[in-house]
Amino acid sequence: MSRRIPRILRDHWNKWLERPFPRLVAHFASQIIQSGQESGASELNLGIGGLLALLAAPGAFASLMLFPKYSSFLRWLRGARNFDVYWASLEDKYYFIVFSMVITGVVVAIKWQQILPSRQDYDNLAQLPLHSRTIFFANLAAILLLATMFAVDVNAASTIMMPGVVISERGTFPQLFAFIGVHAVCVILASAFTFFACFALLGVLMSVLPNRAFRTVSLYFRLALIVSLIVMLCTSFAAVPAVKALPSHPDSLVRFLPPVWYLGLYQTMQGRTNPQLEAVAWIGLKALGAAFLLAIAFSALSYRRYFTRIPESSDARQNPRQWHLRWMTHWADGSFLRNPFQRACYHFSVRALLRSETHCILFGAFVGLGLVVASQTALSATAAAADPLPSGDLLAVPLALAYFVILGMRFVFEVPAGLNANWLYRLIVGCRKEQTRAAARKIMLTFLVPAVVVPCLIGFSWAWGIRVGAIHAVYVLALSVVLMEIVLLRFRKVPFTCTLPLFQNHAIMLVFIYFIGFFVFTDFAAAMEHAMFRRPVLFGTVPLFLLLCWDVLRRIRRDTPDIDLELIYEEKEAREVQTLDIIYRGS
Repeated sequence: MSRRIPRILRDHWNKWLERPFPRLVAHFASQIIQSGQESGASELNLGIGGLLALLAAPGAFASLMLFPKYSSFLRWLRGARNFDVYWASLEDKYYFIVFSMVITGVVVAIKWQQILPSRQDYDNLAQLPLHSRTIFFANLAAILLLATMFAVDVNAASTIMMPGVVISERGTFPQLFAFIGVHAVCVILASAFTFFACFALLGVLMSVLPNRAFRTVSLYFRLALIVSLIVMLCTSFAAVPAVKALPSHPDSLVRFLPPVWYLGLYQTMQGRTNPQLEAVAWIGLKALGAAFLLAIAFSALSYRRYFTRIPESSDARQNPRQWHLRWMTHWADGSFLRNPFQRACYHFSVRALLRSETHCILFGAFVGLGLVVASQTALSATAAAADPLPSGDLLAVPLALAYFVILGMRFVFEVPAGLNANWLYRLIVGCRKEQTRAAARKIMLTFLVPAVVVPCLIGFSWAWGIRVGAIHAVYVLALSVVLMEIVLLRFRKVPFTCTLPLFQNHAIMLVFIYFIGFFVFTDFAAAMEHAMFRRPVLFGTVPLFLLLCWDVLRRIRRDTPDIDLELIYEEKEAREVQTLDIIYRGS
């Protein structure tokens, strides 16, 4: 009898899974995760395993970085005697809450287009005996299921590691488990609020805008959302002092920040609070409930309208942004594109970048991060003493922006735009050694010069004269070209036509190198230029440095085997055993 009950339950469960509603939930969930490509649309398809691992890793690394702060030995060396870990960890709690909200918001912004019903959904589901209400609630259930899964995954590592690090030397096991429970509740509620708030805004836009206008406006809204989240993450250190000052400044605007609401809930649940934090904690709970109700209400109002109007739109509606680039085509062909391959590669890549929502969002995220870092650098430079020459911090502003523009462009080159169409390039171009690196460099310069170099020339010329402005603009351009040559050293593919690179063991080290490279490219290079402005004779070292870089890169390319210069359209794992391909011919 005891064995029959699990078998009966399993049979009932399997029968229920065969019903229309759970099958629809599974269909919509797999569609959102897999980012199925429709009509050659570009998607960042990482796969569920890789995406979950990628989202969980930052929380673990951030938790490990807290060991020096909560080490009793290091606190003793610093002379910190009275140390309440629950109040001392206020900054860290706020950071993890913000991090959870940012990751959730970015995932929603990138996956936004998969949440909407597609024409394929209409063609497949509208003919079935299914009510539109059933389709809507199945899609909503899939979204809630995935939102919960992502929220738990983003905070899984930090939920266990961060409390363990904070109370590792003074806490007991009951205190540890209580800390873990409070941390899990607060960060997951913060993630849920971000998800439902973004989803409610999506429903509002779908309700009030026509179909074509919605697809255009949603792109700019998603870019603005990602940039806002990045700004909130980068400025998280500035909000905590204002939170600590809430008892003396109860009317501070910091109480309207959503992360502050859940920080107040965090402290209230741990019994380390004040009336102001208790008040904002209730605001967070009420805001979560309101976001959930608004998301359900506006989604119910707009989903049926959007779903039923799909057949009224033509197939061309998939890409409403028709950028007219004829003037740019004629100018580029007659100025710097030398041969037909470069022209074809350049025009295809520029159009693919401008017309793809995924690539625009990813590139916009890099540019937004560059703007945040550049603005923080500029603000820190305003406190410097008056100087007839620009300070090193001000000189680093355009360099920081250029660094993120170049890295962002290099990153989006790896994201494919419709792999089901790259057979055309294999057929026409094949694997011949072509000038893909030169074409990629010219694409980068197309965006870098008007966005960074020209504003740098105008701004510094207006503030410090044409001589300083011209020298700094040329300096930024020269270093940017060197950086382009470095990041494109092994580049041997037509942009947007190759599968995503496979995860390599050195990927984490590469991120660390890029992190160090940022400070070398910005702070060190700006300090050197500032010293050269002080002693103009040192500017003679710049051509020598450029010649040295050119010679090193030339030698590396010369020593590269010919097989590593052929075009590729599919990333493959490196062979564990490398052969020399030596052919013996007997006499």
